[in-house]
Amino acid sequence: MRWGLRVTDVCLRRDAVRVVTAQGEFEAPVVIGAGGHRCPVARALGGISEREEVVVAQESETRLSSDHAATLAPFMDAPELYVEADLRGYGWYFPKGDWVNVGIGCTGGADGSLPRRRQALVDALRACGRLPADLHIAPFKGHAYVVRRQAPRRLGGPGFCLVGDAAGLARDLSGEGIGPAVRSGRLAAEAVPLDAYAREVVRLYGRGEPGWLGQRVARLPDTVARAAVRLVLGSGVARRRVVFDTIFGMKEAAR
Repeated sequence: MRWGLRVTDVCLRRDAVRVVTAQGEFEAPVVIGAGGHRCPVARALGGISEREEVVVAQESETRLSSDHAATLAPFMDAPELYVEADLRGYGWYFPKGDWVNVGIGCTGGADGSLPRRRQALVDALRACGRLPADLHIAPFKGHAYVVRRQAPRRLGGPGFCLVGDAAGLARDLSGEGIGPAVRSGRLAAEAVPLDAYAREVVRLYGRGEPGWLGQRVARLPDTVARAAVRLVLGSGVARRRVVFDTIFGMKEAAR
């Protein structure tokens, strides 16, 4: 076990994979890329495309004083989600004891809209009392991850495979990545040969390109898409099945 080694290169050799670091080089018959969105194994061997769908997010986690915790008590029973009007992401308000976590994420973050979306969320939470005016929240921190929506990364090949966020397995709409990371890691540990791993991941999470139906749905006018979302979210049963079981992967977490 070696900690704190920054990987500078990964390359395939005839019968091994070489991992280059500032402190030396290492070789192994198989390398598993588990380094998140910017995993060096994925960069070197994963065939990353400029077309892949990247989600950007920012969050702030603030510890509450006893006075603020008392003030916010009516809002601390359950987390809340706020879907963006253009359906490209959502904001959240997660109470956690004497902490509160707020944040927002969206697809297509290269358009520079995330700061505007974040400020709109904070303004709305201030206006409704969920973030009191005198509560100074912690600075926002950003992160990014890939969703398996288009131009998927190579899941594996001779001498390597990718798991979790390195493979782009975060859930498409929610960004939930712990369940897929744990499951794909276990599959990789058990997979012999490695192509069996890739087949199983595709079976579980899809091939990563929209099919005929997905392409047609993507062409629906925004007004139709928003009406469909309102219809789904208006039903308690549909909310549980679509939002919790599918989007956030609660069924997978329970296995």
